[in-house]
Amino acid sequence: MLDAARCERDRLLVLLAYKTGLRCHELTSLKIEHIDFQKNLIMVVDGKGNRDRVVYVDPDTLHQIKEYIGERRSGILFLSQKKTPRRKVKRTILTYDDEGNIIKKEVTWVTLERGQLNDATVERIVRNMARDAGIVKPKRITTHTLRHTFACQSLLAGVPITTVQIALGHSSLKTTEIYLKAIQNTEQLIKDYQRTPLPI
Repeated sequence: MLDAARCERDRLLVLLAYKTGLRCHELTSLKIEHIDFQKNLIMVVDGKGNRDRVVYVDPDTLHQIKEYIGERRSGILFLSQKKTPRRKVKRTILTYDDEGNIIKKEVTWVTLERGQLNDATVERIVRNMARDAGIVKPKRITTHTLRHTFACQSLLAGVPITTVQIALGHSSLKTTEIYLKAIQNTEQLIKDYQRTPLPI
């Protein structure tokens, strides 16, 4: 799917959905100022149930995002294609000194102010990438599919289920346990058929 992306924005949008398990509306409302590039964290503001949470992002993905945003230091991360004039804006940014203390700094950035993607557009992007990648039933691939994949891959990699629960923003562990059961059933299926292969 990543290879089938039509532009860098679409590729990064799908990559971030897969690497973090963010919901569709969390992706569309994500702002640059909610990303801590030094600590490899994203603050998800007003997630489902108006709950804030922090999710981890690997340094390589954040490096790609940093290249994508260029000079922008604030505003919506994934922008629509609507063109608007460049303008200078003053921003207060937070940086860290060598001892880890927060320092406020007043800077002037040249930004591109464009509109926010809506959820329907994002789902269409994901569906088109799945189709272009040759997936047989692309309509079944959504941002929620990527969220499911993130959860299953995290558990398979050995990430504790309580950590996955926090990353997904589940209020109840029972919701996250659905993924654990799916993985256990799949692993058992593989073991059973490896033990007793079907005759040729």
